[in-house]
Amino acid sequence: MTERLSPHEGIVRTAKRLILPNYDSAVRARESVRDNIAYLRDVYGLTVEMRGQTEEDEQSLAINKLKLIEAGDATRVLRKEISKYPPEFIEQCRVKAIRFVFSLKQGENVIDGVTYPDGTVYVVATPLVNNTIHHELFHASDYNQHSRMNPRLKDFGRVLEYRYWNLVNHNGYVGDKYEGCDSTGFATDYGRMNVYEDRATVAELLMTYPQVATIRAAEDPVLSDKIDRIKTIMRQRSGGRMNLRYFSDLTQGKVREGYWG
Repeated sequence: MTERLSPHEGIVRTAKRLILPNYDSAVRARESVRDNIAYLRDVYGLTVEMRGQTEEDEQSLAINKLKLIEAGDATRVLRKEISKYPPEFIEQCRVKAIRFVFSLKQGENVIDGVTYPDGTVYVVATPLVNNTIHHELFHASDYNQHSRMNPRLKDFGRVLEYRYWNLVNHNGYVGDKYEGCDSTGFATDYGRMNVYEDRATVAELLMTYPQVATIRAAEDPVLSDKIDRIKTIMRQRSGGRMNLRYFSDLTQGKVREGYWG
């Protein structure tokens, strides 16, 4: 027998069916965002933001604000990926804030992320947000490493380090382009743009897909050399904690929240 409802009861029941699931999802997403942000602040000293465009942003940037449900997913991924690093490495990066956005343009270019020398990291919450997190973190690490040098030696030290890095490329490095190089030795085609992106894309591959990095390194001696150099850099910048044992554990999937004690 079909239950007969008054018009008022029918409206109330329909409203509950349509509204409550969305309300519950929003509550869970908000709680997830708060929990993840608190973890990243307490364990790593990181500030995570999801603001829209402000007057403080670079004039070249066009930002669209992230929605709550998307923010829940983004902060969950951020927590998982940041947990691969010891606090010492994150401290070395000196990240002022990680800012999640829905979309991001720099001038006329649509981009997935960008890091500014002041330590502000913008990340678009795409399905590949985990890649972007590691990519931009390495940019931040590079920026900060060179900013800590003696001002008289900073430019010389940066040039020397990047020239040493470029020795591994078969056809050399000219200006801001790798000329005459095929994809051999590069983590992605984007890494061919310049030395900064070369380093960041190798770090991105290593930290996001360590098993893939191991397979590709076995087939590509140039990329293998670059991966080894990134491992050395990370060990030095983490006070020795990201050592060979760590990278072995990372490849085996053993590095997760709680790994660092």
